[in-house]
Amino acid sequence: MKGDAYVPVYNEVSDAWYPSNRAADLLVHLNHIWNDIQTLNKLWSKDHSESNVTEKLLFKYAVIEFLSLFDPLSELLKIAINSPRLVKDQHPPWRYITKRELIETKRLAKEFWRGVAPVQQELTEIRNNIGAHREFSDLGSIQILWKRLDVKQYMAVMNAFPPLFEYLSHLNIFDWGRSLGEKDGNIIMSMFGARIVHDWDDAFDSENETV
Repeated sequence: MKGDAYVPVYNEVSDAWYPSNRAADLLVHLNHIWNDIQTLNKLWSKDHSESNVTEKLLFKYAVIEFLSLFDPLSELLKIAINSPRLVKDQHPPWRYITKRELIETKRLAKEFWRGVAPVQQELTEIRNNIGAHREFSDLGSIQILWKRLDVKQYMAVMNAFPPLFEYLSHLNIFDWGRSLGEKDGNIIMSMFGARIVHDWDDAFDSENETV
């Protein structure tokens, strides 16, 4: 992802690159969520020695943020997989995905969701009962959920997100615009980011080629 892309809270400078299509909107949204998780992790690294309760409280919010990644990530993956293809002997689309990129995107996505599957229900219960909401329940059930708030138990699942996100961020499926200032209260945007150089060695043989 562009280092100077607009990300709410973290980068709101006037000359940042703004997302100009749905894929870029989702990329910025995911980046914002992951930045928040990293900030929570820094707080945990600094304060976790104070008490086990502090660690669990901070990690509880990391769980809420992590689960909020799933819907936008699923949508971005769908866009990537269904993006126009670079096909040999055909006029290249403005934005596209290559053969190797499609194969690797599918591989990383499958690896990520395979890791999520065994713990998704547990994480959802934590979020719904002691995280984003606090349902009134028997103390035994609440105690079990708090014991599940173990950073080490879910660390591998969370750490599988950055490689997938990093790979997606380098695909040629994003459009960006840059602000040229304001006029009558409206932001004037520049042209989209530049066209990417084509990698014909990685092109599909046909539009319907299966990978």
